[in-house]
Amino acid sequence: MVDAYILGAKESGAVVKINISDLSFDINLRLGYKIDQKLELDLIKAQTQIKWADHIV
Repeated sequence: MVDAYILGAKESGAVVKINISDLSFDINLRLGYKIDQKLELDLIKAQTQIKWADHIV
């Protein structure tokens, strides 16, 4: 279903697919809530792609 959506969406513009399961990041907030924890590169890239998007499916 994803591939069919992407195929149709590409006719209208650029499409970026983010596979969340492929992202490499630590899901544990090791420093707690009072200290900022730096985002891993995969999360920064995903954030950039999400900000770029006109819509998300």
